[in-house]
Amino acid sequence: MHPVATGMGYLPWSELNLDWEKVMAAKSVADLQGNRIAQIFLTVCQAYLPNPARPPLYCDFFVDLEDGTPKTNVPNMIRAKQGFALDESLNASAANLKTMRGIAFDWGRFDQIQDHVYANREFSRKLEDLDIDFEAEEYRGNPFNKTWTDDGRYYLRVLPFLSRHLVF
Repeated sequence: MHPVATGMGYLPWSELNLDWEKVMAAKSVADLQGNRIAQIFLTVCQAYLPNPARPPLYCDFFVDLEDGTPKTNVPNMIRAKQGFALDESLNASAANLKTMRGIAFDWGRFDQIQDHVYANREFSRKLEDLDIDFEAEEYRGNPFNKTWTDDGRYYLRVLPFLSRHLVF
């Protein structure tokens, strides 16, 4: 349901417009309370650029500060994207994906972050090019409406999909 890490979308990570000084000064994810994008990308760095020698966040970043100015650390950005974005590992995973009983995902056409819409469309094209069987649907709405209601996507799409593809 509405994946956000299928690909990179339109916007380069170097253009995220994060306050990197604040991110790097944080002692925990909680220090970035109220800045969801900064929290997300801090945890991406913690997951894919771990560095036990760099407390308190124990990670490197895909941006370095040079004289107080953010500068992209290209090798770190490549490593972070390869870990985070599913499309980065798609070719290497294609044979395994073809053995799965079912793959499905959907996304809301009116997501406020249009990169998600673009990335999911591109991801479905890449699956198609690799001849991987899957279901994908762009629905009218945003990621949060009509999901958990009685007539929502979970009950009408997810549970029937699982019923068709799970073997007990």
